Amino acid sequence: MQTAKKIENMPDMPEDLPYISLMIPFEPKMNTKKGFEIIVNTAAGKIENELLKKYPEDKVRFVINKLHRVIQGIDHDAHNKSITIIVSPSIEKIYYFNYMPVEWDTYNIA
Repeated sequence: MQTAKKIENMPDMPEDLPYISLMIPFEPKMNTKKGFEIIVNTAAGKIENELLKKYPEDKVRFVINKLHRVIQGIDHDAHNKSITIIVSPSIEKIYYFNYMPVEWDTYNIA
């Protein structure tokens, strides 16, 4: 989890907007829908707790709700792929990867 940096040509943009960058490498447990949901929801719960420790709830609730909506839209046919989810007040992206980098041995929450 990180915050946006102030962009010089956008002086009215707040400097401390929370955003989520969640990387989940493929694990064999993700081959089933239930295993997939457990892994993704566990990662989401951890990042939600981190956000709530760092920011007031009213500042992060929108991003957290957006993360849960994005998770509901994940392609469950992509169980055999690593996933990166990026959510901010202004964007939401899901990336699927066919490989898992060697240094990833568990999901990372940035």
